[in-house]
Order: sequence, then structure tokens, then C-alpha cells
Amino acid sequence: MDRWLERDLTLKIVALVLAVFLWLYVSTDQSQQSRKTFDAVRPAVSSLPASLTLLDPNTLPAVRVTVEGSALAVGKVRSSDIHATLSLKDAKAGLVPATVDVTVPDGVRLVDVYPQFISVQVEPRKTARVPVQIKQVGELGSDYQVLGLTPADTTVVVEGPASRVDQVNSVFGPVSLSGVAPDKQDPGDFSLDRTANLGALDSKGQQVPGVTITPSALPVTVAMRRLPPGIDVPVEARVTGQPAPGYRVGEITVAPKTVKVRATSLDSLRAIGSTLTQPLDIKGASADVSREVGLQLPPGAEMVQPQTVIVTIRIEADTLTKTFDAVPIGVRNLADNLSATATPTSVTLQLEGPRQVMAALQLSDIAVYVSAQGLDAGDYQLPLQVATPQGVRVVDMSPRIASVTLEAKTATKTTSTAH
Repeated sequence: MDRWLERDLTLKIVALVLAVFLWLYVSTDQSQQSRKTFDAVRPAVSSLPASLTLLDPNTLPAVRVTVEGSALAVGKVRSSDIHATLSLKDAKAGLVPATVDVTVPDGVRLVDVYPQFISVQVEPRKTARVPVQIKQVGELGSDYQVLGLTPADTTVVVEGPASRVDQVNSVFGPVSLSGVAPDKQDPGDFSLDRTANLGALDSKGQQVPGVTITPSALPVTVAMRRLPPGIDVPVEARVTGQPAPGYRVGEITVAPKTVKVRATSLDSLRAIGSTLTQPLDIKGASADVSREVGLQLPPGAEMVQPQTVIVTIRIEADTLTKTFDAVPIGVRNLADNLSATATPTSVTLQLEGPRQVMAALQLSDIAVYVSAQGLDAGDYQLPLQVATPQGVRVVDMSPRIASVTLEAKTATKTTSTAH
């Protein structure tokens, strides 16, 4: 019995010591004050009249909030536990300064808020019904054709700050057809159901921020057609007219070089070897011609893809080549006290130029020479130079270098006899 009492007393003493130690720890922790700062508390707007709205509600600046309390209490506080609001109950349109009201959790107290005031731009709220534009994005493949895009509604409601709503010119909704694999295997019409997510655009096609669209997305019916079989055939450019006098037609290119021609009848397809462009008139052209031209439908064909090509026609000067033999070689820029001898004495020239100029070109219109500028007496190998009328160029010349000997002139004395 005495042992039981002694053991019970020991347990009570240990429990008492532990309780005192715990009380001292908690008391000490509670007496130690701690601070914590939250730098990115996003304020919310409250009590704004329904007829008004903020110009940019998503760009309100964050506020910095500092709280104080026991280390235990402050350690439990998270940024989401702190709430900052801007009360705009009596606000009117314009730039409005609003006080930042902050509430913090129980057990801590608010020490500081920065900034304490935030100016916000308040505008009248406006709604407008705006037309919807649906546009295809991506391709199904060359065997399918989009016949039309029909949205469930042709207009939607745009709401937001008056200045932003006034900027909205249309509501745009892309319908993506990339990667779609229709089940339709036979030629004919069918439809697909798609959804277009809508965005507001201004008159320049730029996104208008800060407005809401109702509904934000629209069902769209895509009218489709599976096309008949086709083959790729080359495109031949059909050119009419003549270029300006003195010019001729050079290289003709077509882009793309081939197109797909389709027909239900396979026999008709096999009979098609190429397709022609619509006539492209180059009458009087003196420079290159490049135009988008439509394609003619070959006999037996039902359609051609694409329906247009780019035809580029190079317009070149109409040239003539002419050869002159035994063109004499002259020496220019020779010093007055020197004489010159050139070997060989003549060359053969092949010249090219506009046909009208070349037809009238004579040997007297051409000069072949070497330049002795700054040279003293001696033997030299000098390049031949050619002077021709404007627009005429040298195609070939043989030889191209002449051996030139420069010699000093001998002085001649005259003696007179007096009678």
C-alpha cells in the first residue's frame, strides 16, 4: 500500500513539473511579439453603383500590409487571410481616390497599410449589341471545301466601361478546322458542329480589353462539301499582245506550277493534261509584268484548286548581236614627247545592244584604245578599252591586251643659208 502511494505521488510530481514547464513555454511565446509584412495583397472593390464600372479592374495595384502579434499567431497568418477593399459607394464617373480598408485575422493587429489610398478611373457602364464575325482557322485538307460558317446568333452583347465599349467594332470568333477528320467519304454536302470563343475587336482589328461578351462563345455550323476526285496538272500561261517596240517577251513563270483539277468522271480526269490561265495582255509593256490570273476550267472538269495563279512575264530589251572585224587600236593620253606603236593594230569585237541601235551601228561609232596616261618611254602590255554608244555592251573581244612600245620623238633641226 505504501509503495502504491509513493508511486502515485511521484507521477503527480512529474505531471506538475511538466504542466509548469508547458505554462512557462506558452507564456513566454505569447509575450514575444512578432511582425510580418505581406507585399502583394490585391484589393477588391465593394459597393460600386451598378451603373458604374472601373476602367481597368484587373490592374489595381497591390498593397503592402504589416501585421503584429505573438510569434505563434503571426506565424499562422497567410496572405489569403488578409482582405483589402476599396469602398466606392458614393463614387461618380471620373478619377476617384478610394481608401484602402484592411481586415486581418483574430489574434493579430494591423500595423501598416501602404498605400492607404488608391485612385481608380470610374466610368459609366455601357452595353451594346455588336455583330459577330466568324472566321475559319486551319484547313481540313484539299479534298474538302468549306461552304459557309453559320453562328447560332449574329449579334452578342458587349458590356463594360463606356469608352471601351465605344471602341468595339465587331466580335470575332475563330473556328478551327485543323486536325478534323470528317467521316464523309463520298462526294457531297454535309455539316460539322463547332464552337467559337469570342473576342472584341476595334476598327483596326486589335483586341479591346476590359469588356465582357455575353455569350462568350457561340455554336457554329460549318457547311462542308467533300470534293470529287482530282489530279495535279501543269498550268500554262496564256499571253496576248506584244510589248513596246524595242522589247521582247523573256521567261514566263507560273506560281504554283501545278493545280488540282477535279471531275466526277475518271475518264474526264484522264483526258486532262494541263489547264490554261485566262488571257494576260502585255500590250505595250516595257517592264516585267506580274499579276494574279484566273484559270480556265478544262473540258470535263468540275472545279480547279486554286482558282488563281500568279503569272510573271519578264520583259527584256529586244537586242541584236553584231561582230566587227579589224577594229583599229588607238593610243590615248600619250605624252607630247612620245610616239607609240601598238601590236596588234586591230581587234575583233562582238557587241550587243538594242536592236534599233545595233542596226544603225557603224565601225566609226566604235573606238578601241589603250591609255598611256603617265607612262614614260618603254615597252608595255596594256588592256584594251572600248568606247561604244549608250546601251551597247561588249560581248567578246579578241585580243584583250596589246603590246605597246613608247619611244621619245627625235628632234629635227633646220639650217638656213644666207646669199
